[in-house]
Amino acid sequence: ITKILLCHKPESQAPFGDCNTCRRVDIEMHPDLLICQPEESGTIKVESIREISHYMTLTPVEAENKVCVIVDCHQMSIGAANAFLKTLEEPARGRFFVMLTPIPASLPPTIRSRCVEFRMAPAPIENVPEDSNLAKQTLDTYLKTRELSALSPVLTDKDACHAFVRYLQLHLRE
Repeated sequence: ITKILLCHKPESQAPFGDCNTCRRVDIEMHPDLLICQPEESGTIKVESIREISHYMTLTPVEAENKVCVIVDCHQMSIGAANAFLKTLEEPARGRFFVMLTPIPASLPPTIRSRCVEFRMAPAPIENVPEDSNLAKQTLDTYLKTRELSALSPVLTDKDACHAFVRYLQLHLRE
């Protein structure tokens, strides 16, 4: 979505996503793109929202639009959500907010009512072995005992943990 809003490459050129603008969006280095994430405390505070509001009033540098992506927007404090409401109600022309959250119902109704919601499916799982013995054994042991200590073999190693999560994703989808 962000690339579509910022890319100004004529359609007759290289395929969409291959231009310099799109590559800079990919690495979050486009001057008309702002990414806001929760602070170390796990929340998005009023000060961050005020910075976003100010940034979005500035004239775009390169593109026709400015885009602000708010990651985990459900982590906004109540004060931040209230401060954001004014900006969201009356955005300047060509200003877009992409608000990402796995829990849209946790946003205040006043904010949700001013948004268009897009539900995204999880990214496809690629190159997942059909059967990971350690993951399967660990899950079987946990389901039999219901002891959290049964998960230890896959939680002590990063690769084993990732394999276990991929195994769970694959089998939960089935």
